[in-house]
Amino acid sequence: MIYEVPNFIDGELCDDLIKYHDNPNNVKRKMEHPIFNNRAICASEVQDPEIASRLRVFEHKVTQIASKLFYKEPFLFIEHWDIVHWEPGMSMEAHVDNGKFTYDDSNLSNRHYTAVCYLNDGYDGGETFFPTEQKVCIPKKGKFVVFPSDLQHGVKEVFDHRYTLAIWFTRNENAIHGGIQYA
Repeated sequence: MIYEVPNFIDGELCDDLIKYHDNPNNVKRKMEHPIFNNRAICASEVQDPEIASRLRVFEHKVTQIASKLFYKEPFLFIEHWDIVHWEPGMSMEAHVDNGKFTYDDSNLSNRHYTAVCYLNDGYDGGETFFPTEQKVCIPKKGKFVVFPSDLQHGVKEVFDHRYTLAIWFTRNENAIHGGIQYA
């Protein structure tokens, strides 16, 4: 089941997350992944206190909506989340988010649900596609899309800058490692 929730994240927070990501003083994650190396900032590591506070509220809201949509799950937790920048020409072939990948030995078996919040729109390409479902989700600023992590999906070629907040949920509270750190 693929759920699309329009206008889930407010436009001001979308804009602020893009500005935060694009600030050269904010360190991007070094990753083995060929697409995301130096293009992602873990939301739990945001240093701006105002944005971190707003992300804490969003963390609760997004977890609640995912739990309501997948109501048969007793509990869902954010396993990890990233603010991601996709540059023109980038795409991602169809894949699942809870499998092994060839570029590293990450064990992603605790990723049970995947979500994408689109932080901007007004660009061509960058649609999230689901080949087995014959479905395409059109990016719209503020839209939240959530689906099981074992559902094959990909990203069509981006022709302009695309920003997303990628979120993975787990049923296993021992697998939580990307939540907001409370001071």
